[in-house]
Amino acid sequence: MTMTDKNQNTVNINTSDQNRDVIIYSSMMAALFIASLLRAITWFVMFMRASVNLHNTIFYRLLRAPISVFDINPVDINPNI
Repeated sequence: MTMTDKNQNTVNINTSDQNRDVIIYSSMMAALFIASLLRAITWFVMFMRASVNLHNTIFYRLLRAPISVFDINPVDINPNI
C-alpha cells in the first residue's frame, strides 16, 4: 500500500506492518479495559469492607454502651438542629 503524507512524500506501507500495528493497538486497548475493570472492582471491594467494619464497630460499641448514656441522651432529641 502506498500512502502520501502532508508533504507529498510517498511512503510504502507493508500490510504485515499495518496488521502488527493494529494488533498492538488492540491489545493495548484490551489491557487498558481490563486494568480499569480490575481497579473498579478493587475499589468496590475495599469500600464495602470498610463500610462493613465501620458498621460492625459502631454496632458493637452501641450494644456495650452503659445505660446512663441513653438516659442522658434521649432518642427523640436531634443534636444536629
